[in-house]
Amino acid sequence: SWMDWAPKTDYCALPWTETIRNAGAARLLDRQAIQVKRMMNSLGEQIEQDIVVGTQGDTVPGTQNKVQSLSALISATPTSGTRQNVSSSAYTWWQSVYDTCASFATTGLDKLDSTLHSASSRTGLRGPNLHLTTYANWRLYCKQAEGIHRVTGDINAVDLGIGMAYYKNRPVIHYSLVPSTYWWMLDMSAMRFYTHMDGNFTTRHPEAPNNAEIALQSRVRAAIGWGTVELRHHALLAIAG
Repeated sequence: SWMDWAPKTDYCALPWTETIRNAGAARLLDRQAIQVKRMMNSLGEQIEQDIVVGTQGDTVPGTQNKVQSLSALISATPTSGTRQNVSSSAYTWWQSVYDTCASFATTGLDKLDSTLHSASSRTGLRGPNLHLTTYANWRLYCKQAEGIHRVTGDINAVDLGIGMAYYKNRPVIHYSLVPSTYWWMLDMSAMRFYTHMDGNFTTRHPEAPNNAEIALQSRVRAAIGWGTVELRHHALLAIAG
């Protein structure tokens, strides 16, 4: 499988008047450096949004600047569509696991177990090693886990709260951008993330601005690619409530 590079860029210009106000050894602020840092942070946030919240699947001409999304790769329709230019409908080995849960309070733990087992049984001893979900789902899980938690030995009451949640020795983390019903089970050892050598948040300063009022201009470029080498190692559980 393969994915095209997803180049993203941002641009800023520093007016000539700004260079005058901040000139000399005693200048208070490096306006250009500040703006470049802001652009890098902005690009990072865009990539984060594209991966977790976005819906972009395989890139096609005209959409290369959009990064492949997690919901398109490990989706609620794993048996159809094309992922990383490989047909999931034609090749069953290129399908993630998907299941639904109508009520976490009733069947949540059973669904977690069966979904995790389905993804792990495809890969022998290896399977998903990270759970990624919403805060609401995380709370539901913690509530269920606390209900069967056994206390042994001396322990303070404050220690009964859950700081870091685990399910079968796999960390369960919540993240604000995860779609409302989703509980992803990810094999991070099968994930890959690349940055192009000419697009690793590189900064360039084009010369000779066309506008006489512009003294300096900067452009930041990030060209990334990410995906998985084993789609069947991952799973999605959709929790209705």
